[in-house]
Amino acid sequence: MKKTQGEIFAIALKELFTPPMLKLAFLPFVVTVVLFYIVFFYFMSDVSLSSGTGVDIVDHILQISAIAWILTFLTYILGIFALFWLGLFVAVLIAGLFTPYIIKHLKHKRYVDINTNGYGTILNTLLFILKTTFLMIFWFFILAPLYLIPVVNVVAINLPFFYFFHKMLHFDVASNMVSKEQQVVLKYRYNTNFRMYSLLLYLLSMIPFAVLILPVFYILYIAINYFELIKNDNDKEPQLLK
Repeated sequence: MKKTQGEIFAIALKELFTPPMLKLAFLPFVVTVVLFYIVFFYFMSDVSLSSGTGVDIVDHILQISAIAWILTFLTYILGIFALFWLGLFVAVLIAGLFTPYIIKHLKHKRYVDINTNGYGTILNTLLFILKTTFLMIFWFFILAPLYLIPVVNVVAINLPFFYFFHKMLHFDVASNMVSKEQQVVLKYRYNTNFRMYSLLLYLLSMIPFAVLILPVFYILYIAINYFELIKNDNDKEPQLLK
């Protein structure tokens, strides 16, 4: 019987709170927090150093309260966005290291009858990360003019990061579960579904601090969806995805 997204979400959440998954979820949290700590104090030390050597014209401008308020506001906003995206980037990469173990855990616990035949290697994974990161940066600059348009900028500024998030999650899962040929079949049939799964998780990651504790949940949710899609397709056409 085909499971609903609500049921899959509940299964992923239940798996997240099992001891093996909680241990994995804790590591990305610690690494990301430590990284934030280092970046924050490095930034603050640079700000302090700059303030001690600033030129008179900057001091004069900052004395104007309106400009000072705007600059402070923009600095905080940019800092928040930068930390969010940095956390997202790091969390996805760290969670990707656990993907083989998570898929193995799900297979032995819930999907014993489904064969996994991943094609991922260290080399093609590194190449994919470099390619996806380059394209994310490329689209970030291409979409820059849209950042000045109210409302539109909210969508535009998130598109490059959603692209990276979506591509990395599905590559991590697919490359550890199916062959390239099987991935092509799944993508052809369910590409819209895959984007919707990623969009849901991306929106969840915007909840403050969620990105620090949910990377393992992301992999669980996507992997369970893949298992369910493969199981349903095997029931219909047994030879296609074996």
